[in-house]
Amino acid sequence: NRFTFNGELIATYLENNPDRFSSFTYILSRATIGKDSLSSGSMLKTLATYGEYTCFAPTNEAVDNYLKKQYELHLQGEQTGITSPYLEDIADTVALDIAKNHIIENSRIRIIDVNNGSFPKSTMNHRTTTMEIKVDEAGRNYPLLNGTAKVIEQDLYKENGYVHVIDNMLNPSKLLGHKQIGKHASFSLFFEALDSTQISRILETHEID
Repeated sequence: NRFTFNGELIATYLENNPDRFSSFTYILSRATIGKDSLSSGSMLKTLATYGEYTCFAPTNEAVDNYLKKQYELHLQGEQTGITSPYLEDIADTVALDIAKNHIIENSRIRIIDVNNGSFPKSTMNHRTTTMEIKVDEAGRNYPLLNGTAKVIEQDLYKENGYVHVIDNMLNPSKLLGHKQIGKHASFSLFFEALDSTQISRILETHEID
C-alpha cells in the first residue's frame, strides 16, 4: 500500500540502524506471509506499509544470545527448531514464528499505557505479552516483558506504529490463561475465586476464547 507520509516507518527505522537491528531485520526479511504470489511478502515489507503496528525490536546481541541458547537446548534433546547457532541457518518457518512473536498488528500500544499487566492485544502469534515494572540497583524503574526481556528504549513513535527496543528475545509464555492471571498480585482475589469455584480446572481442559 502506497501512501504519503513525512515521518519514518518501522521498517525504515530498523534498516537505518544496522548496528543495532541488522539481525532482526534479516529475520523479518526471511519471514514470509501469504500463500500465493499476489498476497505474499516478508514481514519487513509489512512493516513498510501503512497500518498500525507495535514492534518489539531485539538488538543484535539479543538475537545472537537467543540463537546460541536455543541451539544448546537443541543439543540437549529439546525441540527448539534452532539447529544451528548461526543466523543464516534458521529456517523460514522459524523466522516467521520469531517475527510474529515480536509484532502486534492493528494496534499502536505504548509502554506507558500498559504499566503492570498484559498488553491489551495479542501478538501475531496469538500470544500474550506480559509486563512488570522492575527497579534496578540504582533505583530506576524499567519495564520487563514476559519476565525476561528488558525494555531499553520505549514508545519510539513511527509513522505506522511504535517500536520498543528490548535486550532479549520474547519467548511467549506457555502458561494457560488462568495461570498467567495468578502470576500478578493485582489479580490475586480473582485467581482465588477461579480456584475455589474449580473454574480453573475447566480452563485447563477446554479451549476458551
